Amino acid sequence: MKRKEQNPLRIILLLGAALTLGADPNSRKVELASALEALQWKPPPPADPDNDTSPNPGWYNRKNRQAVARFIAKYPDTEEAYLAEVWLTFAKADAERNRDIAEWKRQRAEDGEALKRIVMKTASPTTAKIAKILRACVLLDGDQTETDEQFVQFAKVTETPRSEFEPYLRRMRVISECHQGHLKEALALAEELQAKYPAWSKLELIHSDIHVLKGGESPYPTWEQLRNVGPTLEELKRRSKTK
Repeated sequence: MKRKEQNPLRIILLLGAALTLGADPNSRKVELASALEALQWKPPPPADPDNDTSPNPGWYNRKNRQAVARFIAKYPDTEEAYLAEVWLTFAKADAERNRDIAEWKRQRAEDGEALKRIVMKTASPTTAKIAKILRACVLLDGDQTETDEQFVQFAKVTETPRSEFEPYLRRMRVISECHQGHLKEALALAEELQAKYPAWSKLELIHSDIHVLKGGESPYPTWEQLRNVGPTLEELKRRSKTK
């Protein structure tokens, strides 16, 4: 079964959404909370991490991303729209893949410009901080080292020792090779990662990736498998009524 990537930015974005939205009765905030409900949905942790059969999270479903895009178009240049755009950028970067690496990098560069605009225009310190972190992340391409400008920026914004990002970036290279179908290259990189960072690899279940790759399969979903999966808001409401 395909394992979903454990992206640390998801935790940051969930916290940021809660802090920014709060319990304000403002109608736009209420409407945004509704639009984000399905996008933010995550399945419960699997009982067996090595055999994860849980569905993909809500932001992988194109309908959920479209709902947030409609909100942005309806309320342009508002604080709620800025937060929604940050969420949409995250969702698209994580769920919409392109086999053309040059095109993928072009899309990420556009995301970086959009997030830069949000940082400059928003009056919310929380939204600005989230946008800065996400911008640093989307501009990384997995081939950075600890001396590259964007890597230094990412470490500075997240207030995390740069040394802790090296295994994360190595894992991103593994995932990139899997997306392109280069399983032998992905296996070699995963084994190198586990050998160099055994403690980190144990926590992140890199041994599971290696096991799957040795079996001739990819531990991560392909671009095609990332489309239109995860429940919609309507499906979540139906589920809650049947409980």
